[in-house]
Amino acid sequence: MKKYWLVLSPNTFMWLKGEEGLLYHAVSHAQVSFKNVGALRLLAEWVNDIDNLYRVELTEETLRQPEVNEWIRQVVDKECGKLVENDGVNNRPVSLKPVLKLQDGVQYYEWLHRQGTDGSVIKNLHNMVFYLNGSPFGDEWLHRQLVYPSTTETVADWMRIVQFAQNARQSPYLSEISLVGNLFSIPQLSEEVEALQTICPVMLYVTVEDVLYALPQVKEWADRQAIRILVKDYVALKTLLDASEWSTGLQFTLIVTSIQTYENATEIVETYGLEHAELIPAFKGDNRSFFEENLYMDVEELAEIALSKRDIFIRQTLNIADFGKLYIEPDGKVYANLNDKSIGMIDDSPHDLVYRELTEGNAWLHIRNEEPCQECVYQWLCPSPSNYERVIGKPNLCTKIKK
Repeated sequence: MKKYWLVLSPNTFMWLKGEEGLLYHAVSHAQVSFKNVGALRLLAEWVNDIDNLYRVELTEETLRQPEVNEWIRQVVDKECGKLVENDGVNNRPVSLKPVLKLQDGVQYYEWLHRQGTDGSVIKNLHNMVFYLNGSPFGDEWLHRQLVYPSTTETVADWMRIVQFAQNARQSPYLSEISLVGNLFSIPQLSEEVEALQTICPVMLYVTVEDVLYALPQVKEWADRQAIRILVKDYVALKTLLDASEWSTGLQFTLIVTSIQTYENATEIVETYGLEHAELIPAFKGDNRSFFEENLYMDVEELAEIALSKRDIFIRQTLNIADFGKLYIEPDGKVYANLNDKSIGMIDDSPHDLVYRELTEGNAWLHIRNEEPCQECVYQWLCPSPSNYERVIGKPNLCTKIKK
């Protein structure tokens, strides 16, 4: 009786969750979904044991079992693995299961801190968002989901901002400083931007309504400074676009909360040729059905996910949306995510804040390792947890697991 080796590719991930199983090839993006029961369960669990070198020996009798035969056919056809005859002459085939190996994990940084040599931790700071003040057109719902001003009347101390940013320049990967609020009402805005531009590029975020109230200033700034206009009022946006010609460098964030606002946004983009416009959905408390019908992922969409091995390892390690970002409110409180508690104050050193978030925080390393996602075979193919889950109060935005 002939024997064979089934060997999975080192580019193939296998995830087993209860009676569900999934193979995913990180190069071709092919998927093999299967029922993890009976004889197939025994084979899958054996292969998935890292000590077995991603292989299992099979007899002709085992291969004649319909569910095993069909599974192996799919594995081979989709190049997730190969079937090799065990003729007793050739060496046993081996493979390496793709397993994440952490180098700069939390324990590593804690060890460096105890040694007094953790200066490199600051390299994890990539972006800082300073809210300089609030706006009459601010929105607390949007403030918790995307870069958008609140309605606070507090005004930030710009000297403290500049000092904090100068201390943060130790990070070689600091790529952008964002300033948010009713910015053109701030007398010293020009001096502040000029000081911050010596550190890294600066982006201004202003609501379209605030722009309309400061048109002469905005026009003066538009040719020399990157400005992103935040839009939830499309009538105001049309008024702005009809007012005069604008710099092609002006950027727009168009906020979508319904099918109607989506249609309004796409019409304006096409009519006015807004090349630098992005459409971003937002939850506002009463539009959950819009999210469920248009933004929740279903099984068909999950089957079309295309990630590399590196992409998957990143999702297993850190939160793609939050990692590397600090948000500083006008009162000086610093956050890694505005939906979490403050991790410190602007008078703290950026180094200490980054270390605190990496070792104690709940944003940068917030991954899908909690229920119900940890019980799903698509756990590491889905996007990182986002602000949408936080404001909606639901840990997963998909229709596969209805929790």
